[in-house]
Amino acid sequence: MMETVHPPAADETGFAGDYAAALAAHAAQGDETGLTAAFQLARAGMALGVSLTEICEIHQGAAAAIAAPETAQCSEEFLLEALTVYDMALRGHLDTIRQLRQEVEERQRIEEDLRLATFALSRQRDNLETEVEKRTQQVVAMLDDLHRTNKELMQNNQEQAEFAYAVSHDLKSPTNTVRMLLNALVEDYGAGMPEGARELVAMQSATVERMLRLIDDLLSYSNTVDAELVLAPVPLDRLLASVAADLFAEIEEGGAEVVLGALPEVRGDETQLRILFQNLVANAIKFRDPGRPQKVEISCADPAADPAVITVRDRGIGIPPGQGERIFGLFQRLHAHDDYPGSGLGLAICKRIATKHDGAIGVEPGEGEGTVFRVTLPRHAEGPEP
Repeated sequence: MMETVHPPAADETGFAGDYAAALAAHAAQGDETGLTAAFQLARAGMALGVSLTEICEIHQGAAAAIAAPETAQCSEEFLLEALTVYDMALRGHLDTIRQLRQEVEERQRIEEDLRLATFALSRQRDNLETEVEKRTQQVVAMLDDLHRTNKELMQNNQEQAEFAYAVSHDLKSPTNTVRMLLNALVEDYGAGMPEGARELVAMQSATVERMLRLIDDLLSYSNTVDAELVLAPVPLDRLLASVAADLFAEIEEGGAEVVLGALPEVRGDETQLRILFQNLVANAIKFRDPGRPQKVEISCADPAADPAVITVRDRGIGIPPGQGERIFGLFQRLHAHDDYPGSGLGLAICKRIATKHDGAIGVEPGEGEGTVFRVTLPRHAEGPEP
């Protein structure tokens, strides 16, 4: 019969006893319940301040007490499961563990409230209406907590955006100064510089340019996070034609072709949607395959559908398998700066804009070559008029 896992003790002495009992039970049964107990005990040990060395010593003592050859593997599994918790903490997940513990405690509190309510209802049928009203009030309070949490999260996002903007703004001026000084150095002494010195200056200049691009992209991202949406009807055929016109020089230089299919009208913030699609088209031109002409096709299979799914298909170098989600992260790059310049913020900005529009963006390999981005946007989103 499966043994019940008792709650961990409230002190280190009791913890050692609980650990030994749980290890013995797992050695006898060898099932998942024992591993769950190891995980819970390790979390309790961390809460009590039991160090990694101490838990190993506790384990050695407990294992020695049941020293039997056939239990060695179970004992090792139990220790590894306990050490997993410490490994997570050492990897910087202590805040996550604390949050999970709080969530578990809150869930247990709610479950206990529901259990008491069920008991009370079974004993006092005449008070059913009163109890239902009481639970309804609790649900409303939970919803209020959820709204308050969402509000705090929005405030945190805004504060992060303001911080990123302030840092980027403060960095831009000294970086421009460094660029100006490097340019002055080349103008005044470039002819007399040794070859090695000129190469070092050129490398510094390239680094400064990358930093300026990163600062500009970071400012753009913070503005995207912080900006309020101004929703209005946006004809995507007109918007994409304008984007292609703005990128005419890059399209010509890259020998690319941009083909626009039938596109719907959506309801969104035109400025932010322009940034989204301009990033996608510019990326397609930048990450072209030298072995074949680049062709970027932008279309919508069903312009009347709501939400609309806009497809941006190219014949570029593609995205390695398993990297589809990573490329939308902040500062995520799959290539060296020397091969393809950029900050790794463009697709993060695209994802942020799509999310703010209650939409989504995803990527998949093209049929045989290139990449396909799919942008999902509601056609009748609610929001403030411009």
